[in-house]
Amino acid sequence: MTVERRLAEVAESHDEEALVSWLEKRYGAADDLEVGIGDDAAVMRCAPGGRLALKIDQVTEGVHFKKGESPERIGYKALARSLSDLAAMGARPRTALIGLSVPRDWSLEDCQKLYLGMEPLLEKFGVSIAGGDINTGSNGLVIGTTVIGEVGQRPILRSGATPGEQIFVTGPLGGSLLGKHLDFEPRVEEGLHLERYYEVGAMMDLSDGLGIDLSRLLRASGVGAEIREEWIPISDAARVVAARDGRSAVAHALGDGEDFELLFTLHPNEALRLESDSERWFPVHRIGTILEELGCWMEHTSGQRVPLEPQGWAHRLGPGR
Repeated sequence: MTVERRLAEVAESHDEEALVSWLEKRYGAADDLEVGIGDDAAVMRCAPGGRLALKIDQVTEGVHFKKGESPERIGYKALARSLSDLAAMGARPRTALIGLSVPRDWSLEDCQKLYLGMEPLLEKFGVSIAGGDINTGSNGLVIGTTVIGEVGQRPILRSGATPGEQIFVTGPLGGSLLGKHLDFEPRVEEGLHLERYYEVGAMMDLSDGLGIDLSRLLRASGVGAEIREEWIPISDAARVVAARDGRSAVAHALGDGEDFELLFTLHPNEALRLESDSERWFPVHRIGTILEELGCWMEHTSGQRVPLEPQGWAHRLGPGR
C-alpha cells in the first residue's frame, strides 16, 4: 500500500470519527435509549410485554433520487420512507439507525446536512437516532434506514382484509415525481388514529403505486376487489403530467408510485363511522370493496367492468429477468 493511499484512509477515518462525534453530541441523548450512539450497539428500553415493529429500507442514487439533489431532501426522504412503513402497521416510531455509503467527494458538511434534513421528522414524531454505520464508496450515495416502532393493541397487517370490507386511501395519488416523492409527510399520526379507534382489516402504504400495491394486499389476504374509477382521488400533479405525456390522469394515479398514502380496509359499519368522524382531521377516500372472488377489477365511469392489471414500480433483478 502506498503512503499516499494510507494517508487518504487515515483522513477518511478522521472524517468518520468527526461525523460520529457530531452525531453523538446532537442525537445521543434520548429518554428511550439506555445506550445510544458511540458503542457497538444501541440499547432501547421497552415496556414489559410490549412489541416492537422493525423496518429497514434503502434509498439509492439514480433510483430514488437524482444525482445532485440536496443532501437535506435526500435525508428527509430516506427516513420518511421507513416511517411510512411503520405508519402502515399502526406503530409509533421510537428510534432509527442510519447506514451511509457516501461518495468519496462528499464532505463532512454534506453528511451533516443529510442528517439535518431528517430533523423535522425526528422532532414531529419523537424519534431518536440510536446509531448506524458510515463508509465511503464509488457507486453513488446509498442510505439504509432501520426504524423501530412500538406496536399498540395489535399490528395491522396486509393479510387481514375480508369480503365486504370497504377500501380507502388517505390522499390523492399520482404525479409524485413533480416533488412529492421527496417532500411527502409519512402518515404516522393517521396510522395511529386508525389503529387506536377503528377495527382496520388490512393496511399498507402506497410506495410503488395503487395498482401493484393493492394487488399485494389482496394476495396477502386471499381476497379480490373492485374499485370505482371515479372514486380514485387524483392529485393535481397527476393531471399536469397527464397533460404532458398523453396518458390518463387515472393511469398516473394507479401506477406512478411514491405516493406514501395509506391503503386500508374497514367493515362497512366502521367505514360509515370513519367518514362521519368529527375527530378525524385527515382526508379519506373510499375507492372500492373487497370481494370473495379472487382478482381485481375496475368499474369505469361508463359502467364497464374490466380486470385491473397490477401496475406500478417493481425492482427487477438479474440478466435472466
